[in-house]
Amino acid sequence: MEIINLGVTLFNNYLLKFEKGCVLLDAGYTTDYPTFLKKIEKAGVKIEDIKYLVLTHVHNDHIGYMKDLLENTSIVPILHEEAEGRLLEGKNRLGDCSGFLSRCLSFLSKVSGKSGETWEPITLDDRKVYANKDNDYLKKQAFPLTIVELPGHTPDNIGLLTDEGSLFSGDMTINGFPARHRKTFLIENLEEYKTSWKKIIDLNPHTIIPCHGKKFPISDMKKYHGKVETIKLWKNK
Repeated sequence: MEIINLGVTLFNNYLLKFEKGCVLLDAGYTTDYPTFLKKIEKAGVKIEDIKYLVLTHVHNDHIGYMKDLLENTSIVPILHEEAEGRLLEGKNRLGDCSGFLSRCLSFLSKVSGKSGETWEPITLDDRKVYANKDNDYLKKQAFPLTIVELPGHTPDNIGLLTDEGSLFSGDMTINGFPARHRKTFLIENLEEYKTSWKKIIDLNPHTIIPCHGKKFPISDMKKYHGKVETIKLWKNK
């Protein structure tokens, strides 16, 4: 497996390249599609080589050019069943803040008009695959990837565990400002989030690869487990 990052450090957009084709994780921002096409061409990947789009969750920085992909390719979207309704809503659902810095950033985003971004509603056809119905779907297609349900940040957040022992965590974890201790900075359901954190520790992948920030070792999640257990959410008003 070759991992190609089509994004930047703070906003990762991973393409997983295998002999039989590629799996794309998320679809960046709405305006990223032309850049995406240029980057895959530079990487020697044809658009038809991408067989699956795994949507880690529905927020505007993850679903941006999904509509372009669905309309222009035969790519199969894999997503949590909960995600479908959110795609149709066309607007971010944001949880509460996991810390003071997160709350400050959320406030500044609202003041600047960058919060609650919208998109044209996305309707899925019969190609869709519900990740929560079959966590081993990709394995059955001969891709060495297991879907892992990791709710908390959002109820539809999913990750991918590779046979090599790396976990693509969606926004379950973040490694960078304003998040601290590898926690995400917006949480819809705190108890689910705590359970998902423990689930990752029990899975014990050697490396966590978040959608935001650089990869980090599983030892970080074990180290900061106590910090997660004592999270007090700040209302995202």
